[in-house]
Amino acid sequence: MLSNVIARQTRQLCKTTTARPRLGQLTMDCSKALRDVKITPNSRNQIAAIDDQYRCAIYEETMDAYQAVSDITMPDNSPQAKLLAQAWQLIEGLSSMDQFFNHYDISIPSVTLEVAIHPSHRESLIRDFRTSWTSMKPEDRVALIEVINEKTFDQLGITLNASEKQYAKEKRQYIAPQLTLAHCLALLDYANSDSGGFNATNNSARLWHYYGVDTLARMTAALYNPFCEALRILEHYPAFVYEGPAYKGLSVANPAGNFRMSCMQAGMPLHCVHGISASSQREKNYASSSNIWSTRDMQLTFIYSRGIKIHLFNDETSRDQMEIIIPEGRQLKFLSPQEIDRTQFKDNGGPWPTYYCTEMAPDLPEKIQDGYLRC
Repeated sequence: MLSNVIARQTRQLCKTTTARPRLGQLTMDCSKALRDVKITPNSRNQIAAIDDQYRCAIYEETMDAYQAVSDITMPDNSPQAKLLAQAWQLIEGLSSMDQFFNHYDISIPSVTLEVAIHPSHRESLIRDFRTSWTSMKPEDRVALIEVINEKTFDQLGITLNASEKQYAKEKRQYIAPQLTLAHCLALLDYANSDSGGFNATNNSARLWHYYGVDTLARMTAALYNPFCEALRILEHYPAFVYEGPAYKGLSVANPAGNFRMSCMQAGMPLHCVHGISASSQREKNYASSSNIWSTRDMQLTFIYSRGIKIHLFNDETSRDQMEIIIPEGRQLKFLSPQEIDRTQFKDNGGPWPTYYCTEMAPDLPEKIQDGYLRC
């Protein structure tokens, strides 16, 4: 039902946007073509054909319109801005699938990660984890031994030393669930700085929840479903639970930026349609000028968040970024700079404004929760 409502709104948007009739038609036709794809052994070829037919044409129309935007730093929720955001999301969704299909064979509905993952990709993820494991601090290894059972370590090609084996044996008596190989592979892929798995799953989720195009989300579910299961398991272990401020770099210097900023104004709620990656350390987020990997335009500061630490599943090159995931389904509310303690939370600087938000939870202190939308 939700997808039908969103699809109707999308079609209506395309029909009523007269400033760019060709872009509206291309966007509508591309969305319909994607919705019509069924998961079969030919799915990859069908997606590639849609990509060839529409992506370049949509990109050219979108960039032409974007160049005419008078101020790319200003929020805009006009029909034209909404259309540009939808078109850009289609571009991002299609462009992220090539790498995903290089790593996963999605030829039957509801295929599992263990069946879909290509052996070469599986071995690449495992090899990166083994490299990272050898350089971890002892306390980080202990945290992982607590959540990963010894059989899974064997499947990952990691042999525990005598003291680690004893600790693993002692932890087996506890009832809390542990991560399987599929969970570990999903975490390793999502947290990998090069594999692109997070781009495919997140772009697919946005296409589904915002525009009613669920095809790519059904395909990337082979990775995303065990990833979400893994996060729920990690919530049982204090070593992986984070609570406090978080920081995220956002890309807004693109045709979707004006509309996305219009949805982030003070007082507006946001439902997380997929896990949100952030850093628990301000200087490590991708909008920070002190981060050598900085690739984002604008900083989003969470003055309060509840997340899952996944940095131990990052490859060795990005483990120090202290990545956390704010799980799907959480509710956020955007704040004005005047509502927060500016001595503790400072603007990021640069041409783009810093945005602020907080997670809304029923157990927040009354002085924080009062006046906020409750979950």
